[in-house]
Amino acid sequence: MNKNILCFLFGACLALLGVSANAQEESSVPHFVPAEGYTCKFNEGKTTADLDKAIKKWNAWMDANGDETYGAWTMVPHHFSELTFDVAWVGSWTDGVTMGKSKQAYSSKGGEVQAEFNKVVTCGAHSEYVEVQVRDGDTSADYKKFIATFANCSIKDGKTMDDVRAATKAWNAVLDEAGSQASSYWWFPGAGNDDAKYNFKWINVDPDWQSVGNDWEKIMNGGLWRKGRELFGDTLDCDNGRSYEVTERRAYMPK
Repeated sequence: MNKNILCFLFGACLALLGVSANAQEESSVPHFVPAEGYTCKFNEGKTTADLDKAIKKWNAWMDANGDETYGAWTMVPHHFSELTFDVAWVGSWTDGVTMGKSKQAYSSKGGEVQAEFNKVVTCGAHSEYVEVQVRDGDTSADYKKFIATFANCSIKDGKTMDDVRAATKAWNAVLDEAGSQASSYWWFPGAGNDDAKYNFKWINVDPDWQSVGNDWEKIMNGGLWRKGRELFGDTLDCDNGRSYEVTERRAYMPK
């Protein structure tokens, strides 16, 4: 088995992002949404408590400006090979039109609230992505806090995105049968990813660590890894992935 395929199969992984959106059927036209990510380090002497205060002011500003189409989450690294940031900010909009409206308003009127963030963190990267949900998970959880795992995936030579979608549909059926609670998303790199050496990020989202552990047991000791190898072994190559503990900061409320 390709040593990297398991990384995203049993991870608890985020879309961190429109968790309530409907998964796309193989035959349907995918619904894409714009997403963004910041990776940041705390300024000297600043902590999560300071960030919480800045986020409270930002939320008040967003409410006052009537922006209900942007969801936001902060992510703290849990499994990683090298700690390159303290906290990540992930956001997504309902569609491109709302993204443009939201970004224009914040760019022209949000200077004071952005200054509050700048006092607390310094963000070394800001990237855009095209997001699509590829599996529904447990929709009963509130997802105020959850677990997300990101893996960078590349399509193997001779294979296409259609091959990946077909394998994913079959794998989703395996997970359904096993009772998995995980949701899955793909993020395709956009602006700010000029050095990307992968085709897309595979993101799995679980409501908690117990859900992660349940999937791990079924896939590893339950033998579902064999089906994963059969479906993805000659189609997709993914790295070992990184997991995060995620906190919702602003509810995603599509119009």
